[in-house]
Amino acid sequence: MVAGIAVSAADPSGLWGTVKEAAATSSSLAAAKRDPNSSEFIKAVIADFETSEGRSNIQNAMRERFAQAAPAECVQRSLARLREVSAIVSQTAGGFRDRRRQSP
Repeated sequence: MVAGIAVSAADPSGLWGTVKEAAATSSSLAAAKRDPNSSEFIKAVIADFETSEGRSNIQNAMRERFAQAAPAECVQRSLARLREVSAIVSQTAGGFRDRRRQSP
């Protein structure tokens, strides 16, 4: 969701562009759900997004993160959040790789 906001805010193209970006995001989620190589983490995130409570939580978080922000600020906030997520995923993946090496 945050990546989609960054793309939309970086090149605002009105309602049609917003609809296209939302469709691309939904398509990416559907593809990840169908992909047998998707991690359990990704599947859990998608399952949460598919519930009304999960969608509501995400929408509220997005409203809070991007309230009163101009498009350029939305891009900067999105990129900062994506860097945070990337660091968390890298740390988690590193720990997973270490555990796999130690397994008999």
